[in-house]
Formats: sequence, C-alpha cells, structure tokens
Amino acid sequence: MLGITGVLIPARRIDMKVGDMPVLQQLAEGIGGLETIELADSLDGQDIRGIQFLEFAVQIFILFVEILFIGDGESLAMLEVQKMTGRSITTTLVLQDLPLDDRTIPVHSDLEMVRDQSIHLRNGHSELYPYQDRLVLLSPRHHLAKLRGAGQHLQVLPYFTPKGERHAYHDPEGLLAKDRRHEWWRKYGAASGKGFQGLPAELDRDNLMDITRQPLLNYLVALSHGRGKLDFGETNTLNEIYADLLAAVHERQWEGGRRHAGSGDLEEDQFVRILEEIALAIWHGDGRTTTVDAIRARCERGRLTKYLEQFTEGAKQGVTRLLTAFYFRQAGDIRGERTFEFTHKSFGEYLTARRLVRALARIETMSARHDEDPDDGWDERDALQHWAEITGPTAMDEYLYEFVQREVALRGEKQCRAWQGTLCRLIAWASHPEKGMPMERLGLGSFAEMLRQSRNAEEALLALHSACADQTKDVMEIHWHSPTAFGAWFKRLQGQGDGSQNTLAQSCLNYLRLAGCRLDFMNLYEAQLAGADLRRAGLFGAILWYAQCHGADLRGAGLGGVDLSRTNLRGADLSEANLIGAGLGGVDLSRTNLSGANLRGANLRGANLAYTRLTNADLEDADLEGVDLRAAQNLCKPKNLHKARNLDSKLFEALR
Repeated sequence: MLGITGVLIPARRIDMKVGDMPVLQQLAEGIGGLETIELADSLDGQDIRGIQFLEFAVQIFILFVEILFIGDGESLAMLEVQKMTGRSITTTLVLQDLPLDDRTIPVHSDLEMVRDQSIHLRNGHSELYPYQDRLVLLSPRHHLAKLRGAGQHLQVLPYFTPKGERHAYHDPEGLLAKDRRHEWWRKYGAASGKGFQGLPAELDRDNLMDITRQPLLNYLVALSHGRGKLDFGETNTLNEIYADLLAAVHERQWEGGRRHAGSGDLEEDQFVRILEEIALAIWHGDGRTTTVDAIRARCERGRLTKYLEQFTEGAKQGVTRLLTAFYFRQAGDIRGERTFEFTHKSFGEYLTARRLVRALARIETMSARHDEDPDDGWDERDALQHWAEITGPTAMDEYLYEFVQREVALRGEKQCRAWQGTLCRLIAWASHPEKGMPMERLGLGSFAEMLRQSRNAEEALLALHSACADQTKDVMEIHWHSPTAFGAWFKRLQGQGDGSQNTLAQSCLNYLRLAGCRLDFMNLYEAQLAGADLRRAGLFGAILWYAQCHGADLRGAGLGGVDLSRTNLRGADLSEANLIGAGLGGVDLSRTNLSGANLRGANLRGANLAYTRLTNADLEDADLEGVDLRAAQNLCKPKNLHKARNLDSKLFEALR
C-alpha cells in the first residue's frame, strides 16, 4: 500500500494579474492539506486489474483547469510518496498541455526534459532532482498511449465503483466501497469558497452516477451546478449538462455576460451549429481528429461557410480556453494540413448526436413539404440521400447511440411521433429489393464503398426509429415488400459476427412492426424486441437467447421447438402461439397471456406462471415439474392439464 501527500509546485514562473493570490491560497487550502490517499499496489502486477493510482494527480489536474489555467507547456508536481516501510520516494509528475487562460502566460517546458529525466532514472541518477525515483507523465495526448509498456500503464479508477462492477477487481481491503465523490466535492468547496460538505444531495442520484463518478465529467457537473441554470432536482442527462456548458462558453458568464471573442459574434445557435459540423467531420474521419480542409468541406456542404469564417476569425483572436481544453484543439498536421482533435470523446459524441437529430428534423420537414406539394421538398430518395451523406461514412456505435437516445428524448413525445412515422416510410423504402438506398448519387467510386456506407446509413435509420419509439411506446405501420423482406434486409445489416458481439441493429428492434414476417433461423441473440409486434411471425429455429421480448405481441407466432429458456417474456402476449416442444424451463412468464397457446410437449420446468392466463392453453405432455400453478389465472380452464407431465398430484386434485 502507498500513501501520498503533497502540494503542487510550478516548474516555471507564472505571471499572474493582481488578485490571483487569494486563488492560490484557496488552492493551497483545498489541495495542500490533502489527506493521505490509499492506493492499491501490487509488486508483481498480477493481482490487480484496476489500480487506484494517480487520483491525487487527477484532482490537481482538474482543479488547475478550473482555478489556475496554467500554460499549455508543462508544470511539475513534486509528490513525496511515503511507503509504509518508511522509504521515501520522490516522484516528478509532469502535467502536460493544460489549458491556457488570459490571466497567465504559457509555461514552456521541453518534452526532451521528460526523455532525459527518464534516461537518468534508468541510470539511477537525475541531474535535476538527484533523489528522484520515478517520473510520471500525465497528458491528454492520446498518441502517447503508444509509449505504454510492461509495468508502465496504471489504470485510473473513477471516484466511485458500483457494487455490481467491483467483482472485476482484486480488492481484499474493500477500498472500492468508498465513495470518493464526497471527498472531491469537499475539496472543491474549499478551493472555490462554496463550502460543499460532500456531493450535493440533488446530484447524488442514480441517473447522474455515471457522470459524477468520472473525474472530468464530475468537474463539468460542478461547473454547470455553479451556473444555476439547470434544475438538478429534475432528471438531467449529460446532454443537458453539455448544452448548459456550451451556453456558458458562448455567454462567458464569468466576464460579466460579455460574449467571448472566440464565438466570432455568432449567435448561440450559429456557434453550436459550427461545432456540430466540426463534430460530424471528426466522426466521418477517425472519430478523434480531422483536418481543417475536411471541416471546411463539411461546412460548405452544410452551407455554413459564412459562419465558419466568422468562427475562425474569432478563433484567431483567442478561442475560449475552456472550449479548447475540454472540447477540441489544434492537434498537429496530417500531410501538412492543420488538424483539430477532441480532447474528450464524449463531447464529440454529444455534438454528433445533435447533428444526427438535426438531419432527421430536416428530413421530416422536407418530407412534409413534399407531401403537400410534389414539386417541393424531398421524396424518399432525396431524404435517404441526405441521410446517407450524414450517417454513411461511419457506423454508429453504442456510445453515440446513447447520446442520440437522450437527445431524441429531449424533443418530446409529439415530435418523436412525427419522426417515427417518417422513419417507418424510409425503412420500408430502404429495405425494398427494387428501391433501396440511392447510393449512386453520392459518387463514392466503388461498389464496395457503396455497400459499406449504405449499411451504416440503414442501421442508423433503425437506431433513430428505436430512439423515437422508446418515447412514444407505439408500433407504427411499416409496409414490408414481402414476408421475407425484413429478414433479408436485417441479415445484411448484421453481417457475419465475430463471437457473441452484436451489431447495434440488434439493440434497435423495440416497438418494430414485424407482424407476419418470416424470421426462421434468425440470429436474435440479445435482441431488444420489447413491445415489438410479432403477431403470426415465423420464428422456427430462431436464436432468442437473452432476447428482451417483454411486452411483445407474439399472438399466433410460430415458436415451435425454440429454446426460450433465457428469453425475457414477462408481460408478453403469447395467446394462440405455437409453442409445441418449446424450451420454457425457468422462464419468467408472469402476467403473460398464454390463452389458446399450443404448449404440447413444452418444457415448463420451474417456470414462473404467476398471474399467467392459461384459458384454453393446451398443456398435453407439457413438463410442469417444479411449477407453482396456484397463482396462475383461469387454471381450471386449460386443455389436457391432466395429461401434463410431472404435475403436482395434490394440486391437480384440488383443481378438479
């Protein structure tokens, strides 16, 4: 075990304006008196999968971002590390690329110093710090991950680890049970003068836990909380917090409400619009960086050139340092072109999600105009072309999808209902074997690239439909070309999996109308089918392990011989369904409608039939071992109950 105490010492002189000294004093009170932090340690590196290390450094980093804004060079923190054995270890911690603010000048330090110090340490001698034992570089530069080697990579844990995640760590002393968010907020309260005694009660909620337990995101919550514009007593999401921070950047509240020069005199909606387009250009690239030329080309296609010029001119005068620090910055050159980089991936995902929702809103508007006047607006091919331009180059992943879900939810049920109807039309068109996506309009150059981008765009249609349907809880009509049209289309979106990893499409089938569709032998492993309309659907031989079918309409569905033992069918309607020989052992069928279902030979061992409707259900030869039928409804009305196997004889006599 290690204990760490220490204070931050700048490596170079920092010029501050008058009035900054109280800030330093507050910092010293907030950090200098830091209590000992316990860190999980392992000599052989094999016992620990997560190491609670560098937390002190992260706290220093975050507090400096907020309070000192020291230069975009490096600053050194001398940490006296006292091992429990009594040996003193001096660590030089290099905090690289911290954001710059108008109050300070850059603090420059050459990375060669880091290299030289590392060499000296290997040789057992450091000219700068002769008693130094180790050198730590803490940097937001993602390419420095390439420097990782054996014994050089430590995992920084969040401030709080939920009980359900602790099994992944070797933690014999129970260190993960401590909620360090309260400690952070106490120190933040001391440093900021706000006097927090711990995590504010309005922030100590389950829906904010994933935000407040991450160091940077927790800090952003603190900024948003300090603005007082969001009511944290209501449900808040990371989308709302990021939106609030964007508004803060534009308004520059800490400078008397004067608009920051970096916004280039753009209105807030114009300012955010440019950021969305930059995010889209980055998403279309490698997800982290993009070139200035790519941003310019993207803005030209979006007819935003005028805004970009205003924004860029503002940037030359000094783009807000908070935006530069947390959102994106100039990252270097690619083939001689300047590049921008997101320093926090989730902010790029947030802006990209906003851009995708904006594209959907435009499609809905233009489609409505076309419905009123065939000479105006967009038909399905025009709409799908626009959608492919926005969503085709890169496949949506689960992290972006979560931001999309939250962004859609913010628009309200009425708007989601209109969008869902539009998406149903586009899905029907895209899946039609004689229509499909108009990829020939995009000038992609190769058939393979057309296929790839078409697949990405079509999956995004399904994802947005899922996000909208989650809000409406409604199943809308989709005119499939034939009973096999959906299956053929969906298998193309699935592709060939690698192991058990699913594509996003399998998580986006909720509230989808699939009535009468042939889904025989379909791979629906872990599929999200909650509330889906599967009436009379053919599911013979389908894989439904761990599928979420709660509340699904499966009336008359063909499920003969299907293994449903790991399927969530709670509250589903299985009346008149063909369940001959189906595997239902141990399944929670509570409140399920099995009226008229054919359960001949089905395995119902240990199934939960509480409040299950069994009127006219055929139970001949069904295995009822361990099934408690006392709470089932209409228990005296099923057919052939006396022919079921392993039925409790006393219960049967009581029912006669």
